[in-house]
Amino acid sequence: IIKDKVNIKGIDAEDIIKKAANLFNNAEKNTLDGIKFIWEDKWVHLRKSNTEPIIRIYAEAPDKNQALELIDKIKSLIWVNSLSSLIDHTNLRPDALHSDIEILCKEAIQYKFASVCINPVYVSYAKSILKDENPKVCSVVGFPLGADSEEMKYAEARFLIFQGVDEIDMVMNTAFLKERKTDLVKNEIKKVVEAADGN
Repeated sequence: IIKDKVNIKGIDAEDIIKKAANLFNNAEKNTLDGIKFIWEDKWVHLRKSNTEPIIRIYAEAPDKNQALELIDKIKSLIWVNSLSSLIDHTNLRPDALHSDIEILCKEAIQYKFASVCINPVYVSYAKSILKDENPKVCSVVGFPLGADSEEMKYAEARFLIFQGVDEIDMVMNTAFLKERKTDLVKNEIKKVVEAADGN
């Protein structure tokens, strides 16, 4: 028997186990404790730990490589799920339609993305779709060039907060940075943080 474990801190173990159920359609499944896939000559079992944020994986096969292959498939599923929670699903196209934003939000829910990142005009619409869901709504300030004044960036950020945005991505003034005017860059960042009530 080959054993392994994967840290799943921040990932829903039950969700991983549900998704794993679709991995091996040609196997008999036992869901008594986690999920176990059984074939004539091999098996793989995954279960969440009751004491720590890990999933334990056990496999047995005619040879070690086959058992490791089964474990790797489970680990890939866990890795993909942990990766998706770090992704901002984005549509900042200037011609994005309401229907595009709706699709973006539904995909964010389905794939458990961290957020949707959209143009300011769609923040309240996205909030209405995602109101009881995990993905956050992110929008942009100073997009796409960052060449707005700090007062404009402040006003944009205040508008976004009023619309209910969860996260703001600000495009800094790259010319200031290239000219090493770091105080001006700091000031515009400070203004946006201030507009977001310090969040």
